[in-house]
Amino acid sequence: MVTIVGVKEVETQDGKTFTSIELQGEPQLLQSATTGNYYLTANKTRVTTLMHVETCKMLIGKQLPGTVEKVEVEPYQHINKETGEVRMLDYAYVYQ
Repeated sequence: MVTIVGVKEVETQDGKTFTSIELQGEPQLLQSATTGNYYLTANKTRVTTLMHVETCKMLIGKQLPGTVEKVEVEPYQHINKETGEVRMLDYAYVYQ
């Protein structure tokens, strides 16, 4: 199961807007390769929708069948908005 945890209205470069919902998968306990300590995490992704943002906000907390999986993709550049750090990534999280 996945849970709807957020809603975002996005404006494209050409001025069009659309709504996306943020989906979060099941929590999972992972072990740090660096420290050996355990931490709790959950994969997240966004999917677009044709529903209005107000309708989507009412769906927060609802669960849907499926999972959020990490998949291999063509390498792309990712910029951390908080630090400005630029990294090359070769994976993405997708709803299945």
